[in-house]
Amino acid sequence: MKNRIFVTILLALLMSKSLVAEELMFFNTDKASKFLECDVHAIVGTSVLSQDYADHVPSITAVNVSPGCGGGIGASVQFAFKDFFAIGTGLDLMAINNKYSMALIDVKGSGSHCSAFVSNQAFNVTVPLYVSVRFNVASNVRWNVDGGIYFGLGIGGTQKADTYTTTQNELGQIVTKYQHYKWDYYNETHPIIHSIDDVDWGLIIGTNLLFHSHYKVGVEARVSTKNATADKGIIHPNVYNHLFAMKFGYQF
Repeated sequence: MKNRIFVTILLALLMSKSLVAEELMFFNTDKASKFLECDVHAIVGTSVLSQDYADHVPSITAVNVSPGCGGGIGASVQFAFKDFFAIGTGLDLMAINNKYSMALIDVKGSGSHCSAFVSNQAFNVTVPLYVSVRFNVASNVRWNVDGGIYFGLGIGGTQKADTYTTTQNELGQIVTKYQHYKWDYYNETHPIIHSIDDVDWGLIIGTNLLFHSHYKVGVEARVSTKNATADKGIIHPNVYNHLFAMKFGYQF
């Protein structure tokens, strides 16, 4: 009986030491257990267009911008130098959609009124580069805080516009003319307002939780800092495409 009690106490002590050894500090400065971390992920959220058209065209009386769906799929690789610190990069295939409308009066001095409704759909490849700071909030839960920059290259898309121009003819009658336009989204040579550059860059900020070393759930913001408009066109306003999204991933 005494031997059984001794063996039971010994096993309990060994198990307690093992559990203590598995516990991680909230901010652990030790070497990471795994240097290379790879994941695949999906990004789903809202694409937001910021602009200053009214500052460049005095005849604009109103501009309304509608956010659209945005997101993508991709893969990331992170190099964990310490348990609390890593550097990451990756490759994402992204899509953005948004709409805007504007109203103009006295177009070209004719006293006419014009309403334009524009919808954008574009695809690009982005490469993020960021640092990741990690915190162990539980034995199977890690909190990651990421921040860095991204570079984007446009690979396709379309820009469509419907315009309604109202004028008064020689008989005093009100006449409305409808026109539909469709262009390439990037580097259009004959835009109605301006063309869009296919190169973009900006800031990337995100945070996520990693469950059981595999499942990631978080939020991410991609804030463009490069003016999207190219030189071709009648004006050169300041236009930026931003993305605010949820991020879901699986880490190998």
